[in-house]
Formats: sequence, C-alpha cells, structure tokens
Amino acid sequence: MTVRLLEVEEIGPFTFRWPEALEHFERGWEGTAEASAETVRFRYGLGERTVYGRMRAHSVVWIGGQPVAEGVGTDDHATSRSLVSRIKGVDRKVVRDRSALPPGLEGLEGLEIVQHRDAIDAPYSPRCLAVKLPEDDATGWVTFALAARPGRGLSTRSATRPRVASATSEMRADERAPRASPRGSFDPVDDTIQRAVVLELIAFEERSNGPLQRGVVQLTADEEADRFVREDDFAFLLAVLFDQGVPYGRAWRAPLVLRERLGHLDPGLIAAEPERVRAAIAGPPALHRYVKKLPAWVVSAARKVLDEYGGAAGNIWRGQTAAVVRDRLDDFIGISQKKAAMTLMLLWRCRDEDIQGMQDCDVAVDVHLRRVFLRTGLVSGDESRLMIDAARRLYPELPGALDPPAWVIGQRWCRPRAPTCDECALGAVCPRLIERGNDVVGS
Repeated sequence: MTVRLLEVEEIGPFTFRWPEALEHFERGWEGTAEASAETVRFRYGLGERTVYGRMRAHSVVWIGGQPVAEGVGTDDHATSRSLVSRIKGVDRKVVRDRSALPPGLEGLEGLEIVQHRDAIDAPYSPRCLAVKLPEDDATGWVTFALAARPGRGLSTRSATRPRVASATSEMRADERAPRASPRGSFDPVDDTIQRAVVLELIAFEERSNGPLQRGVVQLTADEEADRFVREDDFAFLLAVLFDQGVPYGRAWRAPLVLRERLGHLDPGLIAAEPERVRAAIAGPPALHRYVKKLPAWVVSAARKVLDEYGGAAGNIWRGQTAAVVRDRLDDFIGISQKKAAMTLMLLWRCRDEDIQGMQDCDVAVDVHLRRVFLRTGLVSGDESRLMIDAARRLYPELPGALDPPAWVIGQRWCRPRAPTCDECALGAVCPRLIERGNDVVGS
C-alpha cells in the first residue's frame, strides 16, 4: 500500500476538545493522504503539555477526524527538535522487541526506531520501542500514524513529500475523541466514610481561609497585584490565563507588569498589536515560561472579549449563573475544565461576584485532587467524570468548595510516594487506600 501526501496546508493555532479538557496547539498542518485505494484527511498539530513529569513538546496526528498517534518531546528536544511515539503491536500493547514490530512498521524508511527510555529518561517512561522523528516532519508523522492504525498496517517503504502551502488563519478542531474507560476500578467505600471525609475537607478549608461565603479570601498575597485583579475585570481574566505552569504569585502579578510594559491593558489595543504583546511578555525578564503560548492566549482572549462581550470582560460573568459562566470560560483558548472551575470559585469567594447557582460549580480535576479522591475512597475509578459526580453528590450545595482543600492536601501530605498520612488533615477519617493513588502523576 503506497502512501502519498497531497497538497498540504500549514495552519495556525487551534484547540482540540478531549473528553476531559481542551488542548491548545500552536501550529500544524492538514491535508489529504492517499494510501492504496484509500484517501483520508489528516491533521497534525504541535503544542506543549505536561508529560513525564515536566512540560514537553506534544503533537497529535488525526486521521479522518480521530486522534491516532501522539508524539512527546525527547530529553534533548532543545537541540534535536525531535519527538517520540510508543509503538504498539496488533494487540495494542507496547512493543519491546524488534521481532514483534507490527507489519506496517517493518523497515519503513525515514522512521527511526529507538528505545523510548533512552529518549525520555523519566518516571513512568516505558521500556519499549518508539518512533523518533523531527517535530516539523509532517510527512513522517502522518506516515507513522497511517502505519500505526489498528489493523491498517502499511507494506510500503516510501512516502511522497508534499508541497506545503502557507496559511495564517486560526482554526478550531471540533472533532471529539471517544471517551476513555475509567482508569482503575475499585470497590466502593461506605457512604459514612465518604461523608466524614467531605466534612473534614470543608472544615480544613474553613480553618485555612475562613467561612465558605462570598468575598472573604484574597486572590494573592501581593497587595498591589491583588487590588489590580480585583478592580480590573480584564486583568483578572488574563491572570487566569497566566496561571499555568508557573508559581501562583507570579501568574497573578503578570497582568500588572504587562500593563506597565504596554502602558495599558486595553483589549482593543491588545488585539490590534499582537507582536507588541508578544515582546512585552517575552521580556526580559519573561512574564511566563511559555513565551510563545501565552501571547497567543492573551490576544485571543482580547479578541473574544471584543467580539462577544462588548469589550468588557465582566460581561462574561456579571449577572450570569454558574453554569453559564463555566461554559463561557471553558470556551476561551487556554482555559480548560480545571481552570474554568477554579475561576468560578475565585469569582465568588475572592471577588465577591454575585453568581447564582453555585451548585453548578464543579471541582477542578487535577493531579492532586485525583490522588486525594482516590485514596479517600470518594471515587472508585480515576476518571474526571467520577470526580465531578462525587463532589456533586457529596456536597451538592457547593461542589467546587472541595477543590481548594483537596489541592492543598494532595500537594502537602498526599504525595505520590511516601504520603505523610499521620500528619495529614484527613488522617483521622481517611481510609488510607494509598495504592489507589500511586499511579496518579503528571497533570
């Protein structure tokens, strides 16, 4: 089966909605591939995400609208610009020996096969074979994706290089990946224990931050930055975007510094001057570690505020219900389910916004909350839907209130290895199902 890539178009930033979150891709390519008598549409996107313990380059290849192959930046990515992807056999298990290579990958020219652990030496990096390719080799990645499809191996050893056309339009991916099965399946824990855990989570939160009511918690300990993000709605929205992959205090001061560098924080001017925004964020010193991603998010947010909310970020939430605000925030590039849920609680608890229907404010599902919910028996499987449903069932008046204490406990005591259960705030009520959370790492 001969593979030929037809005219390929380079595309700008886009997002893809996974079952649990949106992922942003900074650039990519799409086009048509011919494989024997079959013609398929493909898309190849490049971005970043936390994998194997740190932020790495990340790529996805879609064939016919379905994600087929993923690449992860190697340890030497800064110099090699290469990604690797695990090779799976016909049984969909990773391949550890060349003798077990699936028919479609045997000897394909241009596809370098390496040991995954040699390319990424990190916790949970598997000991298996992987394909290693340059990140911008769209031809190689599409060829690998076509060869790696279950039951669709290639017998050819060549692929025709495409002609690449330039394009600058921003695109959104509306294809949805199929929902994955729950990771892990455990025996349910008695309701009495679950409710005791929830009550202790709420008690810990109130001991730490005061009563569960509107407007009682500071956004950040930096007084000047706190005042600014309280008074300026657009600054608050930008702080939410900055709050990823950097310390909390740095993220929430970033809008104030950005205003100082630009001389304003006007959505109209920001939307009109993307290069100036990029330079202001890049510094020196840089306002964020993602100096390519954050400027795109900021400019995109400014355009969205102008186009959909009359230039006023406060219109996103003011006078709206929690369910509406949650969906509106989730629609911004750079804000996922996790950040939308977090932002709702911040609006209500820190900015004193009168948002109705806070029973629709869900927990922000991240690695710390997942580990705590699993080890305390609040859920019987590692899936976001289960975490959200458990919070709604066990604390229906304000499900999102379980998120801040779970995050702190997961970070401080309920760590992946050697959790300090005797010191933990939940020590007296937790069933200590430690093994259920041992594999919960990453983001």
